[in-house]
Amino acid sequence: MSHDKHLRCSFCGKSKDAVRKFISGPSVYICNECIALCNEILA
Repeated sequence: MSHDKHLRCSFCGKSKDAVRKFISGPSVYICNECIALCNEILA
């Protein structure tokens, strides 16, 4: 099984397979749902 299957959003904990988009950085991951929430907070 691929290591990518075990990746989770660093903010909400959802797996990569449970969200539409997934952005990764050095040992940090964020999903599209958390990005949308951040956009609402900053707007």
